[in-house]
Amino acid sequence: MKETRSTCPYCGVGCGVVIESEGAQITGVRGDPRHPANFGRLCAKGQSLHLTASAAVTRHQRLHQPRLHGRDTDWDTALDHAAGRFAELIGAHGPDAVGFYISGQLLTEDYYVFNKLAKGLIGTNNIDSNSRLCMSSAVAGYKLTLGADAPPACYEDIDHADLLFIAGSNTAWAHPVLYRRIEDARRTRPGLRVVVVDPRRTETAAQADLHLALRPGSDVALCHGLLHLLLWEGLTDGAFIAAHTEGFAALRDRVREFTPRETARITGLREADLVQAARWFGQAGAVLSLYCQGLNQSSSGTAKNAALINLHLATGQIGRRGAGPFSLTGQPNAMGGREVGGMANLLSAHRDLADPAHRAEVAKLWGVDDVPARPGKTAVEMFQAAADGEIRALWIACTNPAQSLPDQATVRRALQRAEFVVLQEAYAGTATARHAHLLLPASSWGEKEGTVTNSERRISRVRAAVPAPGQARADWQIACDFARRLEPRLRPGRPSLFDYADPQAIWNEHRESTRGRDLDITGLSWPQLDAEPACWPFPQGAAAGRERLYTDHRFATADGRARFADLPWQPPAEPRDARHPFALNTGRLRDQWHGMSRTGTLGRLFGHAPEPGVELHPQEMARLRLAEGDLAVLHSRRGTLVLPARASEGVAPAQAFVAMHWGDEFVSGGVNALTSPALCPLSRQPELKHAAVRIERAELPWRLVALAWCGEAQALQLRQALRPLFEGFSFAACVPFGRERSGVLFRAAAATPADDALVAQVAALFDLEGARVLHYRDPRRGQRRSLRLAGDGADQRLEAFLLAGDTRAEAWIAPLLQQQAPTQALGRALLAPGATAPGPVPARDPQVCGCFDVGQSRIVQVLAGLAGPAEQRLAAMQGVLRCGTQCGSCLPELRRLAASPVQA
Repeated sequence: MKETRSTCPYCGVGCGVVIESEGAQITGVRGDPRHPANFGRLCAKGQSLHLTASAAVTRHQRLHQPRLHGRDTDWDTALDHAAGRFAELIGAHGPDAVGFYISGQLLTEDYYVFNKLAKGLIGTNNIDSNSRLCMSSAVAGYKLTLGADAPPACYEDIDHADLLFIAGSNTAWAHPVLYRRIEDARRTRPGLRVVVVDPRRTETAAQADLHLALRPGSDVALCHGLLHLLLWEGLTDGAFIAAHTEGFAALRDRVREFTPRETARITGLREADLVQAARWFGQAGAVLSLYCQGLNQSSSGTAKNAALINLHLATGQIGRRGAGPFSLTGQPNAMGGREVGGMANLLSAHRDLADPAHRAEVAKLWGVDDVPARPGKTAVEMFQAAADGEIRALWIACTNPAQSLPDQATVRRALQRAEFVVLQEAYAGTATARHAHLLLPASSWGEKEGTVTNSERRISRVRAAVPAPGQARADWQIACDFARRLEPRLRPGRPSLFDYADPQAIWNEHRESTRGRDLDITGLSWPQLDAEPACWPFPQGAAAGRERLYTDHRFATADGRARFADLPWQPPAEPRDARHPFALNTGRLRDQWHGMSRTGTLGRLFGHAPEPGVELHPQEMARLRLAEGDLAVLHSRRGTLVLPARASEGVAPAQAFVAMHWGDEFVSGGVNALTSPALCPLSRQPELKHAAVRIERAELPWRLVALAWCGEAQALQLRQALRPLFEGFSFAACVPFGRERSGVLFRAAAATPADDALVAQVAALFDLEGARVLHYRDPRRGQRRSLRLAGDGADQRLEAFLLAGDTRAEAWIAPLLQQQAPTQALGRALLAPGATAPGPVPARDPQVCGCFDVGQSRIVQVLAGLAGPAEQRLAAMQGVLRCGTQCGSCLPELRRLAASPVQA
């Protein structure tokens, strides 16, 4: 067995991993105890990485060779064709007729080459990243106030803070390993306080000392109101403000009107809670703010970020241990992409595209005549331009805009109208792949070499443990090969700009671009990175990278002073009204990531949240006459989506929550059919966190549900075969399930019974037409029940079933299958109609712990027999069930259950 140190490909925590492999197959993964981001810990997603690289997943989910217009081809034909089409369109319509949409999951070296390809070779700034959807408001907020896109704090500051102010982040689910560090700090230092700002009562909020459940979009008003109180109570740092900042007077005048009463009116919070939060912030020795998409994904995203940073500047809570405004990165290398300028408004090494001197510096470094001055199209604008016919060719790399961008109707229009769409992707089944003229197979995690940078500016090596499957290539190689074919057409007779031998050569050029910049890494070498990760800046002559910034209180502005941002509070771009009375919020699930092209291959990662749904407050469920699991229709001004309704006390009345992961690969329509393309005017980040919607009960009385156990490869193929059938129903969803075995669940609904041929097609795919299948059919009423059994006698088990028409029996038949309970005693009673089981069957138990597959009722049962304080009972329960002792992702939920008065 070979072991390879690398980095996790999921969130921006940047955990180190050790990959175990045998030959060309990854066989295991564990946390790297030497990596300072995680010290050996991994979340449920990270510790199952090797399972997403299984032979079956690689064979059936990955792209293996180029595919042009639906037919397999070779690399030379594919890239010659791509170069010809791009050259043709550029020659006819100019360089801005093409656009590149890339990804925060690319490595820094991949990013660098794409940026040089677009801005240096082609001469267009139409290159943007899906990081625009997650981090551009954080970038704009930092630059507006501190002068540079540089988070000033580090993970170690959690260990030294007196107050953690968590805003717009469900850290417990979105950054689980980092939240383990927060739990450690609270256990070691009981005096550490936590304030959480979030409209929902998330697992993070439930563990807070103070939860500020503000109205969606009112964050700026909250921060202005807190600053008003800090001033009123004399808790600002006048000496720091005078010596190290500019612009405070204007902001002080603005916040004068944000009295506790007015702030409470806007935010919906109690005045007493506002006062408490302000006092804790102003009196704490060290305040560390952690924030993420709740601030960023907003039409006021920059203002929200800046308003929070204002609080740190006003109190001097920056540039020292345990203090500072710390944005948490959503993707593994969104930071690295920003470093190399891989966005429409940026240039290498944090240079600004609008600065002529910066453009000249980059042109000289690259060896080109100039870098274009015209601003490029940002993510949402790029696809709008393609929908309008302004951009005629799109090159998409390592991202899935047909799932992740808002206003999917416009995105689909763009992909259909574009004359040439290239998708450079590892996975064959993404929604975007269905629209591409040319598919190029890319290498993925465990197969790539390069670097990434995490939230604390720490650069880590990514290493290949196995070769890429089939003809898949590294992203930087694909971009370079395409560029070299394009060069003779765009700059004939001149030396190539893309003669890189390996990722190290690209990184060395990137390193040189940082000389003298705020992220200077000229003192860092590739061998040093091979030995251990390092933070930037790491200038020449330095012995180590700098983990904390602005310790001398000199900021990255021309005069070294930070700037207070005097920005107004504005409500969300799309207000609720009588026709659309609900505020729709989106966010993450605990065990899934982004569009689920990787995590969605594993049934075990669906145990905690098995199916798509919309969460509503119980009062709203009652008002809408919705029972648990009933289908609801969500209407926005852009689209419609049907989802099962789920009751949640954590969602306030007049609000709704849908996880961001549910694209139309898993549920017909996808959540971003509803979301808003409204942009922050400064960051150009869309308001994915707020859309006004109408919700009503779906009148779809005819239902179908089918479940089956399959082999791993068969389950992947079954899901691929079922996806095209979505279009035949008003609602359809398909998800995997199972741990040691692989299962598939398909669910559908319609206003009238579906065509018999369509139902028969579903049944045939689930292998419900052969021997050992029990059947009941009533074609006139659209009723059908089919069940396939395996084994004999006491070993007889249910392997597959389909219910159509009346599906109430799913309540007892599905647990029989999923828990592999014996069915011999039931016999033909399995065909009995209705929701009441004809005999004893196992009950469903919502999963809490994914590592050991422990359900809520079992946990509650054990806790009920234990006495003592909550933490003592939690520890005793873990001694029995082991839940929460491995990845720890379920610990917040376990603590909530242990502290519940019902269990006392």
